[in-house]
Amino acid sequence: MKVSKACKEEAVTHHTLSPGLFLIHCPHGVCLGFSSMRTHKGPSLFFDLLCRRFREALPRATIVYDNSCNAHHYCLAQEPYLFAGTRFLVDQFHFNENHSACSTGYCVDQYPNLAHVNTQVAEQLNSRLRSLARRILCMTKQNVMHTIKHAVFAFNAEKTGIAYL
Repeated sequence: MKVSKACKEEAVTHHTLSPGLFLIHCPHGVCLGFSSMRTHKGPSLFFDLLCRRFREALPRATIVYDNSCNAHHYCLAQEPYLFAGTRFLVDQFHFNENHSACSTGYCVDQYPNLAHVNTQVAEQLNSRLRSLARRILCMTKQNVMHTIKHAVFAFNAEKTGIAYL
């Protein structure tokens, strides 16, 4: 098993656009919530979001996140007892792309019991939300959030088979 000296995962930045959204999904692909990012994603934002919204589920959670290796270290340093039983994993695409220095224990493919989980669901919703980018550039923040909530609802309705009009 490889031992990480330094992870190569870095945030992609843009000089005029906001960092975007942080999306949380269940194993069935339904978006449970999102947070608008003020700064580019990092372990502290991830930690704050989990502790504020999902604190009760953390001791037994499996988290698949493209920066799990760094988030794992950060979360254990902040709340070791809360995150002691939490499993942090990186999806196959991001692991092969950016995590050559990280332990293979972070790669979701090492866990056959998770083969049925769509670990790319956040990327799929992000792709759909990117199609809104041109439309929301001229909106107020309130209208942007309303539009995103509507798009997430439509995505969830499609995932769950609920009729959406």
